[in-house]
Amino acid sequence: MRVLLKMNIVLAAVASLSGFLLAFVSAKSDFKIKENQKKEIERAISDLMPGFNSFAVQDIKSYQVFSVFDGFSKQLGYVLAASGSGYQGEIKLLIALNYNLEVITGIRIIENVETPGLGAKIADSFFTDRFKGLKTSAKISCFKSQGSLSDNSVQAITGATISSASVSSIVNRALSDVVPELK
Repeated sequence: MRVLLKMNIVLAAVASLSGFLLAFVSAKSDFKIKENQKKEIERAISDLMPGFNSFAVQDIKSYQVFSVFDGFSKQLGYVLAASGSGYQGEIKLLIALNYNLEVITGIRIIENVETPGLGAKIADSFFTDRFKGLKTSAKISCFKSQGSLSDNSVQAITGATISSASVSSIVNRALSDVVPELK
């Protein structure tokens, strides 16, 4: 009985120490993780909005909206942070819009857990560049074949149709929720 009690005390002490150390490391690294995420978003905004100098952030519905300005405080446009479900998990992306909210000037996938080699190709420029120049006033469609494309549509990545359609859906939902609020 005495040995069993001693083992339980040692086990409880080791478990408590391990829990404390995990909590300590998590608390210390949380700040650095958030700082790195902020830097990644700033880099992405800089890539999406050439001439970017500063931005102001506002929350509209469940979206972060960045009003982007140049060095002379002239508004370059907006960047919307949006997320939604993909084939295997959440997809987080940024959508850049011109200053009058009529045209998508680019998108950037900042986080995804899609299938490597297939769905993960949604982050490649050959796919994201397909959104440049699309109108914000009409729904963006995603088609498997190039023959079905209309004015405001993108061609899905072969073998990653669900991931491609998910990106289009996330963009459509963000545009319909945020653009009317900004106008």
